[in-house]
Amino acid sequence: MKRGFSAFLFVICLCSGCVSDAERRVETTGVSSPDCPSAYFVGFLKMFMEDENVQRQWTHLPLKELSLDYAANPEPEPRVRMLNREEIKFPIIPNNEKKEKSGLEFKVEEFPACGAKVVFYMEDSGWLVYYFFNAVNGCWKLTEIQDWSM
Repeated sequence: MKRGFSAFLFVICLCSGCVSDAERRVETTGVSSPDCPSAYFVGFLKMFMEDENVQRQWTHLPLKELSLDYAANPEPEPRVRMLNREEIKFPIIPNNEKKEKSGLEFKVEEFPACGAKVVFYMEDSGWLVYYFFNAVNGCWKLTEIQDWSM
């Protein structure tokens, strides 16, 4: 009973942010998929950003995409699309080389409900894209993109 309660408390701490980012694992059991690049989100994100094959393997299908429809009248409005593999343009997230060349910055903004929200932005440019990752089947998966770029 004590072990079950401890595991429950760990899950609460994991989801509420009292575990440091470096210690944040994909599963509370400490077990991850053998194919997962890293059970720790920071390590996973580094590999996800640099390897298109990792992106293809660890992107949830269909991928939810939110963006602004600038053709809407009288003003832009949000547009939601569910993308299948053929509609996704890989690489889906900027790698370090592209970030440095374009001046993009990124940060892990929060860990809502045991997931991660990563924001890519460029100061004074209107470029703003959020990537949402969730723990799914022993690894992290990209589940949603929100492109609010102007």
